[in-house]
Amino acid sequence: MLQMKNVALSGAAGKKTVHILQRINLPLPNVGRVLITGPSGSGKTALLRLIAGRELPSRGEILIDGNFCNTNYRDAVGGFTYISD
Repeated sequence: MLQMKNVALSGAAGKKTVHILQRINLPLPNVGRVLITGPSGSGKTALLRLIAGRELPSRGEILIDGNFCNTNYRDAVGGFTYISD
């Protein structure tokens, strides 16, 4: 299981810090499907990048099967499909 605990993602926009995601707590089981929806700019792609291991959180923890991940863990996650409408 992949689990996100109090995860946040921030980025820079010029001299300002932009908070993209804040206080995400999300358990994802090893099997099944998950649907992520929301309006444009709500952080869906940022969340997927964190789940895929392509981005590390600014704050919080991402765990896979209870093990803390602070480096690239794409091989442990497996795959996912992105479908755009």
